[in-house]
Amino acid sequence: MIHRKGDFIFPVEIAIAFDNGERLREHWNGGDVKDRWIRFTYKKKAKVETVEIDPDHKIQIDRDNFNNSHRVEPDGSATSKLTNYWTFMTQLFANSWRGGWYRSEIV
Repeated sequence: MIHRKGDFIFPVEIAIAFDNGERLREHWNGGDVKDRWIRFTYKKKAKVETVEIDPDHKIQIDRDNFNNSHRVEPDGSATSKLTNYWTFMTQLFANSWRGGWYRSEIV
């Protein structure tokens, strides 16, 4: 089910990926004033894995691109990447605050 959050009606492309590797593209005109959502149904054994609205990023007026996709199973790779980045930056800051590894001794 695709839901339009704002009042602006705009046609969008929708990419659907299934767990068997199949990918489909759908088009939705954005509905009218009273129809804010649309449901796509498929009769197949494969299950939907991901859905992305505007997969080609053609709509430049979208305020929030982070709500344009959904995964059925969460993907922890982004969280892991941010955790590693935060750990690195914390260690770098702590080392530079203490004088760290780049401190040179004046003789």
